[in-house]
Amino acid sequence: MLASLLARIGSALDRRFGWSRLPKPIGILTLVGLRIVLRRENLYDTSVPGTLAQPPAGGPPADTSFRTLDGTYNDLAQPRMGALGARFGMPLPKGAGPPVLAAGRAFVARHGADALGQVAKLHFRTTRQVTGAGP
Repeated sequence: MLASLLARIGSALDRRFGWSRLPKPIGILTLVGLRIVLRRENLYDTSVPGTLAQPPAGGPPADTSFRTLDGTYNDLAQPRMGALGARFGMPLPKGAGPPVLAAGRAFVARHGADALGQVAKLHFRTTRQVTGAGP
């Protein structure tokens, strides 16, 4: 009940004013409400079947006030939420070149070219190379 109310109010305040322009305490509550909405409507289960309860090896970083490069432990209660490659269960390197092309081709073979738009920018030459649509 409280979470639903906070989500509705947070969304309305953000649309009308923008959370960053609100007084700090109200802005923080607005962000909490927006997080509730995002988790309810937009985020996907990032676990690979069979690994739901298993956090990444090594445990959380010593200093949890900073984000990790691979996106793990951004939410200490759900360490894999938002981690690189977690949704599709495979690592997806950044940049261009042979490792990216190999990973891209493996991704398309496994998930189809339509899913590529969910993990990559489609207007680059690398995308055309991965999908076979050009040089």
